[in-house]
Amino acid sequence: MRSRRGFEMRTSILMTAVCLLSAAAGAEDRAAAGGRGSEISVIGVASAQVKPSVVEIGATLSAEGELANDARVKERDARQKVIDTMKTRAPEVALEFRGISVNPVFDASAIAMARQQQIMIQNGMVVQAQQNQDVPRRYGVTEQVRLVLKDTDKLETAKLVETVVRLIDTARESGLTVGQLNVNNIASFSSTSIQPPPPLIVCKSDNGAAVREEAYKAAIEDARKKAAALAELSGVKVGKVVGVEEMETPVQTPQAGPGVQKNPEATISTELLGELSLNVRLGVRFEIAN
Repeated sequence: MRSRRGFEMRTSILMTAVCLLSAAAGAEDRAAAGGRGSEISVIGVASAQVKPSVVEIGATLSAEGELANDARVKERDARQKVIDTMKTRAPEVALEFRGISVNPVFDASAIAMARQQQIMIQNGMVVQAQQNQDVPRRYGVTEQVRLVLKDTDKLETAKLVETVVRLIDTARESGLTVGQLNVNNIASFSSTSIQPPPPLIVCKSDNGAAVREEAYKAAIEDARKKAAALAELSGVKVGKVVGVEEMETPVQTPQAGPGVQKNPEATISTELLGELSLNVRLGVRFEIAN
């Protein structure tokens, strides 16, 4: 009786060992196949082009006065002149006024002289003290303005460039400052770093969702072709898609240089007049069919 019981125990232990060895062998086979079972993983790459449907031109409207209120009144009158001029000469353009700032405006030559004296003192030179000398100042009112031109996808590139440069000239003649910094601003003479101005021209597409879907489909097709080629070399067949992941896409911008597209849902835009290009990279996993 005791011998039979020992035999059954040894048999149970042996069967358990066989099951564990089988499970380990299966895990090793899955690990050799890529850690996800019988799958093929590839990266699909594609791009889609679209014409910009909106072009925005950045500008500023500034006015100065001995008193802040004087500057405000001048800026208000200048704004009305811009509205009237653009309505008459460029009715296809929408004007967007994006906030007003009020700042002291210092005389450039006086600022330069004061800085020169500071440098001389730091270098140990004797400079005649000028007590209670205040740098002459005025007040400036500056308003950010954006000129918005829509339906630009209906224009050929040459016609679009012609239209944009005409609008820039008209905007300047109306009193707007386009693509220039105010050199009288105190920040221009500051020792701290100055942020670069926003781009003069931004081209956007309001059909971003459709363009992105087109790029996705092309990337999936590219991935399927790559997976089929790998499967043929391996003597297997490609099955259905079991996983898709969007990967970070390198982008190139005129100001920032090479970078990474962090937000795949961001508006498709460029600072160059012409077609917009959306590049996508998808990591796609395919099942290996039996």
